[in-house]
Amino acid sequence: MSGEVPENMKGTTGIDLFPTFNASRSEESLKKVFDPRMLEQSLDKCYISPALTKDLDVESIVNTYYKYFHSIHPFLPHREDIMTYLNSVPYNYDLLLAMKIMGDGQVSSIYSRDVETVQFLVTSVVNYIKQVGKDLISLQSLLILAMIAHISSLHDLSMLLREALVSLALELKLNLLDQHTVPDIFMDVNGFITERRESDNNASTNTIHGVQLMNTPSESDTKDDVLTELMQACRVANIPKRILADTIRRTLWEVYFFDTISGTASGHTMSLLASCKIIVLYPTTISAHAFDYKSRAEACKLVNDSIKLNVAIQAEEEVESHLVHMKAAIGNWELRLDNPDMYSTPYLVNANGQVNEGVFEAIMLVNYAQIFTHRPFSYLWRSDVSKHPKCTDEEDVSEDCPPLKRQEVDSQKIIETRKTIDSASSVVKSLLDTNAADVTKRTPFLACALAFSSLVHLSAFSWVESSLQVLGDDASTASLLKENINEEELDTYTEYIKLELGAIYQISRHWALSAKLAQHIKETLRRVSLKLYRKVQAALPEPKFKPVEIAALTPIQKDIRRTSYRTPSLSTSSSTQPTFTKTTTDPVLPDVFSRRPREYIRSLPNTYSGTNPTTSNSTRSPDPGAVSTGNISAEKPEISGQTNLINEINDAELNMMMDDSYLSLSPTSDTGCDWVDKHIFEFDAYNLAAGDESKTPN
Repeated sequence: MSGEVPENMKGTTGIDLFPTFNASRSEESLKKVFDPRMLEQSLDKCYISPALTKDLDVESIVNTYYKYFHSIHPFLPHREDIMTYLNSVPYNYDLLLAMKIMGDGQVSSIYSRDVETVQFLVTSVVNYIKQVGKDLISLQSLLILAMIAHISSLHDLSMLLREALVSLALELKLNLLDQHTVPDIFMDVNGFITERRESDNNASTNTIHGVQLMNTPSESDTKDDVLTELMQACRVANIPKRILADTIRRTLWEVYFFDTISGTASGHTMSLLASCKIIVLYPTTISAHAFDYKSRAEACKLVNDSIKLNVAIQAEEEVESHLVHMKAAIGNWELRLDNPDMYSTPYLVNANGQVNEGVFEAIMLVNYAQIFTHRPFSYLWRSDVSKHPKCTDEEDVSEDCPPLKRQEVDSQKIIETRKTIDSASSVVKSLLDTNAADVTKRTPFLACALAFSSLVHLSAFSWVESSLQVLGDDASTASLLKENINEEELDTYTEYIKLELGAIYQISRHWALSAKLAQHIKETLRRVSLKLYRKVQAALPEPKFKPVEIAALTPIQKDIRRTSYRTPSLSTSSSTQPTFTKTTTDPVLPDVFSRRPREYIRSLPNTYSGTNPTTSNSTRSPDPGAVSTGNISAEKPEISGQTNLINEINDAELNMMMDDSYLSLSPTSDTGCDWVDKHIFEFDAYNLAAGDESKTPN
């Protein structure tokens, strides 16, 4: 998929129905992650440092992952099937290590203050995936790693992995899994209608016998179904079809969710999957009352549709057709969420008090779509800011900006403003309905939703405060405001912001992105209203640490590249090491960046050596040559020499893992959540009725 808009898919209203896809560079990203020069001809030649694989306690990894993460993003096989799944996959270090990193992050604060460690581990696993090649296991590993990178504020790395996994999902045809089993006339979640011909129903699926298995599935244009094609890969060949088909469906829907929630935040990019046919049934092995995949997927479609509206608005195109569609679609969702019984949809919380995480995530997405739809027509929108982004002094350089036009009070703007505020408040309501104290049991992507809603509430606070001032000066000019504004709202929005920031703080105990979000919101509060900032600050816990940042590479570091990707020599090397240095733009970086990487690696907590004294030895590897997955052991590639501890990683290995293609990190915004970026929210001009022109943004 190149991202080019087909002529027959363009609208007649002058609106480009296909905005920029966040995966428009997916083919390039796929080639970067799966560089054919790195692909090994045999899996037993694929290399990963023994320091990361020694004594992996598989049972402990699985238990932690399934207890603290699987329930909110259930795309791997069921708990009762996962050991069978892992036992069927040889050389499964990428999936095991990805599960371990995610599980450890969810259950502890080990990565919340140390982005450097996360980057090291993620890139190490990605380098292993490069050698293994393209298959379903690589895709599932990339999905977990991309999520980890995103919530750890490694956004360039996350975007690279996300674009690659979306492109890989399409290349493996996961979106066509059920093309031979859906009804003859089938409409998918994106509204595409598929009609199966008689020849399709009678087409036989040939079973391939006697073909030498390869790392990567065949790219031949056969009539075999997707499952058969996927099973040509060595690591997938022995997985039971029942388990495989179910996890493929759930993985595809998880990729759609992740690409939507992390890729549409800027308001002008949409998921590549939203433009494709998705002929995949919703999973039936999990009840919709336990996890509602259908509602979540349909909410993804709603968000992507709202992006089309935003693109048209920012391009000053005609928007009426999009606006009518979005308002009707949102209205249908509001009816659906308000009357689950009437629409035969699951409740957010069932009769036993269990939260349906699929419904919760769907509500998050619906609220995004509502805000994207209503805010541009409300008093909470500064259109000139988005049209002139250079006015926001991204590099501390101020430029003159065109003044905002006189804003007149009218009833429609009041309606749109209220709808925007109500949408943000719905995020808080969902948090309260599911017990705010359990916020860390929800998806970690909730942090971005809470940040979004908090800035909407801050916009609302500024709007109400400035409007009250206008009413106090000359109430006769704003009769509509008089009927719709009251001072009590300020207290309500203050409490909302306290709750939203407090919840983000809870998530920040586990992942670095949340800490950056909280800091960004606090800085915005201080700039908008010092009085409000003091009220909110008094109710918040004091952070005990700042997350470790990734230092920028110096020109010398960029010149240092490894000379060979193949299995490095394990003998002591005297090769030159890149040196992390403190940057002049961030004087508070910790001393760890003044160390050489070898010294840094030695300082890492030894969490990969199986030292948990409470774990039974029966679940550990009996020797360095195997990774135990229950009764069956997956073979481990033989490595000459003895390198067993993480502090014994040698120079050549370190150069391989600290690939500069992943170190060149330059997020679009400080937070990585583009909707929180100051290009989107400005608060310094809310004189709504008096008609004076705003000041130039600082």
